[in-house]
Amino acid sequence: MSVSGTVLLICPDPLTRRTLADALLSAGCSVDAFAAPPAARDFGDGKRDWAVAVVDLRSGSLVAPMADLRQRRPDLQVLGLLTAAEDVASRQVADDVLIAPWSEGTLLTRVRRMIEWQGLVADNRALREQLATEGETGPADDGSAETLSPQVDPDLMAAVADPATLAFEEVPLLLQLQQQYDELDALYQVSRAASATLELDALLAMIMDAIIKLTKAERGAIMLRGSDGQLELTIARNLDNETINGDSFLISRSVIERVSRQDEVVLTSNVQQDPRFTASDSVVRHGLRSIMCVPLKVRGGIIGVAYVDNRLRAGAFTKKHLNTLQVFASQAAVAIEHMRLIERIVEERRHMALVLDSMAAGVYAVDRDFCVQTFNQTAEQITGWRAEEVIGRLCYKVLVSETGQSAPCSRAHCPVFNALEEQVINGSQRAERSMLTRDGRPIFISSSAAPLFDLDGQATGAVVVFRDVSAEKELERLRAEFVSMVSHELRSPMTNILTSLQLVLSSDLEPTVQHEMLEIARDQLGRLSVFVEQILDLSLLDAGQIVIQQELVTLQPIIRRTVRAFEAAGRRGHRFVIQENDVPFVLADEGKTEIILTNLLENAVNYSPPSSEIVIEAAADPEANRVVVSVIDHGIGIAPQHQEKIFEQFYRVDNVQQTKVKGRGLGLYISRRLVEMQGGQIWVESKLGEGSRFSFTLPKMEEGIERDNTDH
Repeated sequence: MSVSGTVLLICPDPLTRRTLADALLSAGCSVDAFAAPPAARDFGDGKRDWAVAVVDLRSGSLVAPMADLRQRRPDLQVLGLLTAAEDVASRQVADDVLIAPWSEGTLLTRVRRMIEWQGLVADNRALREQLATEGETGPADDGSAETLSPQVDPDLMAAVADPATLAFEEVPLLLQLQQQYDELDALYQVSRAASATLELDALLAMIMDAIIKLTKAERGAIMLRGSDGQLELTIARNLDNETINGDSFLISRSVIERVSRQDEVVLTSNVQQDPRFTASDSVVRHGLRSIMCVPLKVRGGIIGVAYVDNRLRAGAFTKKHLNTLQVFASQAAVAIEHMRLIERIVEERRHMALVLDSMAAGVYAVDRDFCVQTFNQTAEQITGWRAEEVIGRLCYKVLVSETGQSAPCSRAHCPVFNALEEQVINGSQRAERSMLTRDGRPIFISSSAAPLFDLDGQATGAVVVFRDVSAEKELERLRAEFVSMVSHELRSPMTNILTSLQLVLSSDLEPTVQHEMLEIARDQLGRLSVFVEQILDLSLLDAGQIVIQQELVTLQPIIRRTVRAFEAAGRRGHRFVIQENDVPFVLADEGKTEIILTNLLENAVNYSPPSSEIVIEAAADPEANRVVVSVIDHGIGIAPQHQEKIFEQFYRVDNVQQTKVKGRGLGLYISRRLVEMQGGQIWVESKLGEGSRFSFTLPKMEEGIERDNTDH
């Protein structure tokens, strides 16, 4: 901060004098330093005219000499440095005081203000003298004689000479003009900041600094009503543009409550003598004197107060200062309401974004040009596109149809087009279509759209809600296939059984042929029985009616019994190899475990070459408390993309080799459910052309239980 001007420094203590002089010199002042007030001769020959004096009055020894100096130089502005505000005698010889401790910044701020004041007074004085001289002599008559003073603009001369303008001799004209300019400039800066910033605290600090500067206040604050209706300190500042901590900003609640509750403006030159507040102990306790306080109003309601004071001087404020405070208080109220409105909008947008992101459906909005404006998290998950990649792009360029074409939408299949063009809400009429995700994966979506209207009722865009219904479509397909398969599975055995029995009953066949016909009927009945059993198991699983009765069992008898049943059938001549490695007891449902093994062996027989080897392994898992059972074949194998899905209901791998095998897509699903109900896991390891290894686990019996069982 540069403070141009001449400073008379009077300080008895040489160290303090040196410190103060260095501070003033570093700020750009010309300094004349003395230990005591200079005598009349030290003012020189009139060439020197001090603007301001900084006087260390803390010792009290300079009070009398300074009083004498003020009489000889009444134009001298004096800034006194005091220890306590109660030092009345010392205050009488100073125009302004600083109470210790003070900062270097505070000192320079006060000096700067005094120098600016003295400069404006001196300029106004010189201008008046020039105008007076010009008025007495007048211009030369012949046009060649020299004038006694420079020519002055007649308009400016008239303005200064106007009695109304110079109504108060103690207020220089230039100072009034400067004050008005400062107010207008501060209002302009506040208005700019209010429209450019979203930081309410910074804006209120700027407003408070302008109020303190223009009203010559010592400190000021803005207080707003909280949710409980009580006034709470929002911002407090001092004349050094520093924020005051709320605990140290002591004021009288009587003043601010009177303003906020009675909608009253307070301007008091000495609050301690104001009959409205003499009963308030806080007024005396906090040493308050000059106070101004006005309400902050928004749409007729009071939202808070703006407050300034000067604890050192009585009569510090005038009605002009009050007008200034009211103007800036109005700006503060508008700014506060503006910021609160923005905060509400931001909060509502944040809440809406949370609602959209928490929805299970994808949601996006487009404008009239079909450009995407919003894209929620579920939409990102469904399509694979990130919001920042989509916003601003045409929706039909992003949500491309499965054919790979990104042509503009048409009324035939696009709910967005209908919402914008027809301006109707078709939420009850869902449109379903296929599309490609970002990575090219085809999915099926169901969507509905609604138009977005402006205040004039014109459609400005549309909002679309969509879901990925690929799983539902797949389930519909599988159910349709299942119905077809059930029809076939029931019709074929029944036809074969009926034909065989009719031949036996109606024909005179050889005993061997009759026996063959009866065997066909038996096999078909067995096939039908297995199918009905699977359908029953499926319905019980879906209904949650399967009951698991776990007990300590050994797997060897279950494995051998199941393998013997397949060897007895001998349908394709497979060789079954059982590998048992000291298998411990397991905690399992024996009947359900046999169903699991039967389904896995049936799968291995169906998808491996005739007469090939099928291995059944059972061994304890050394890394976990479980037993692993595996069925290994050397069949056609399963591609990686199908290995997780084959355990789903009705799922069958769609390839040429496997379509030759009659299957229902139920055995592996039933096996998975039964394994999981017993606390185990099931998986497959497979390579195309090399075979598959189906494995499942069952919990192993704890060692303590096994020993107890052995002892019995």
